[in-house]
Amino acid sequence: MKCASYQSLTNAVEQEIWATPMRKQPPHAHQKLNEAFQESRVIVILGVVKTKKWQAWGEMSGLCDETAPNVTEGFSPAIPIQWRCCYHNILSGDGLSFDRTEIPNPLDNGISVNNARNCQEVDPSIGERMCQWMTDEVESEKRHRQEQAQLKQDQLHHFFQSSSQQSHDDDWRGLLNEVSKKGTPLFACHVGSRSYNLHHEKSDTDMFVICAAPTSELVSCFPPETTIKNNDGFEPDFTLHEGST
Repeated sequence: MKCASYQSLTNAVEQEIWATPMRKQPPHAHQKLNEAFQESRVIVILGVVKTKKWQAWGEMSGLCDETAPNVTEGFSPAIPIQWRCCYHNILSGDGLSFDRTEIPNPLDNGISVNNARNCQEVDPSIGERMCQWMTDEVESEKRHRQEQAQLKQDQLHHFFQSSSQQSHDDDWRGLLNEVSKKGTPLFACHVGSRSYNLHHEKSDTDMFVICAAPTSELVSCFPPETTIKNNDGFEPDFTLHEGST
């Protein structure tokens, strides 16, 4: 099926519905879908026009109530759809490319599914492949996002983090100990309220350190990071600069 815009697709997925254009003469597309639903499962595959991609697929979860008002002028009443797969970021161009679905449809005189009319039935084996490809791509992207999120979470701990049980001196010893693994500490001081003796017992700790990384690392293909900071929500606040670069 064809979708007029990204917004229409987003609204449909959020509301778990779809609507088909009304034809000049019956049977209308939603009536044919109702007939098909009473005989078997009905899967719909959507692509936003002119994107040359398929962005979502879902399964009819009930009959279209023909006595209900139309979703909008020129379209059918709402068709209940349980959306099984939708690309995470369609506004950035996500979707199953037409390059993968240049497949002749035997139920449409061999015309490619990419050139099918709106609401054209496709061979079940072709539809299954398309749905599986979309699901695989979405799941792959989901795993990638999870891996990136985990990597970011891991990076929160990769350098230095204090616990609520540690004293202010313990924070400094811990940080400088980690810095010494990166290179030679050259300079360390407080910044913020503690540097002016304006802190109180609830003040946080802002720490600033400069170190010199080993020459072998500086001239390698993978030089050290020039600046390392704590991530939001993790204490203490520190900034480490590599001073040789």
